[in-house]
Amino acid sequence: MESTAAAILWLVMWWALLMVQLPLVRLLASRKTGSMAFDPNGFDLQGYGRRLTRAIANCQENIPIYIGVLLFAMVTDTTAITNATAIWLLYARIAQSVTHLLSTSSPMILLRFFFFLLQFLLIVWWVVQMLIR
Repeated sequence: MESTAAAILWLVMWWALLMVQLPLVRLLASRKTGSMAFDPNGFDLQGYGRRLTRAIANCQENIPIYIGVLLFAMVTDTTAITNATAIWLLYARIAQSVTHLLSTSSPMILLRFFFFLLQFLLIVWWVVQMLIR
């Protein structure tokens, strides 16, 4: 399997691994509060639950774009552009999510931004290369 295809599969799996935790977190929170209220932004949760909700939302905002660019590379036979660095997109996505789950302190927010910036620059670099090809 090419790195581009593998990156798509693992991006989806990472997203799913985050999402599978949310029902358990919500169940535990509802048992503690006695309420089944659900705020999609996670403001009804504390600590890890809130950070998990935001990390999932961040994946929902970004991963479809990444998958779209990677699929475009596959469809247009330009995976030579993405194969060498597709795994770095995945690593940066995982690192951003893990950083988000660990803390929302200022240094961690800056670190999280660094991982996001790396993803953004990879996507821009790939798209520019595909456009000039």
